[in-house]
Amino acid sequence: YISTQSSFDAFGHEYPYLEAVITPEKAQTSEIMVIESEFKRKLKEYSENIVITDTSIPPVLKFNRSGRVESVNVFLTDISASDFAEIFDIRSMIFEIEEIKSGYVIRSYGSGHGVGMSLAGAEKMSENGLNYREILLYYFRGCKIVSQSENNQ
Repeated sequence: YISTQSSFDAFGHEYPYLEAVITPEKAQTSEIMVIESEFKRKLKEYSENIVITDTSIPPVLKFNRSGRVESVNVFLTDISASDFAEIFDIRSMIFEIEEIKSGYVIRSYGSGHGVGMSLAGAEKMSENGLNYREILLYYFRGCKIVSQSENNQ
């Protein structure tokens, strides 16, 4: 199970209706295997300032409060998690990198930006009998749901 991230973790500002909440679905796992030469090539394409060495230096991940990767340090260079995800086509900022003999396995959990409502979580809650109001109020705490007819009175 994973959680959404708070507005502070995502945007650096607190919005009371965007708290981190545990999502009720198990996160889908996605794996990408990248051979070492491809890993280095993609990093070099991203930035010619990265000094690629023959010495194996495992990537180091820096995490935020919600467990999402904030940055990746590769070959002594920090890369934002969003840039790293774009380089290697990673679907989520919740990922890990495992060094293997021929390169790396990048394992990610879930998909998307992780802010607000998880669509997979909402679907699971609906399957378990919760209605749209209960689902919305779970993800957007402290909000009031007002219908159009109530709004016009």
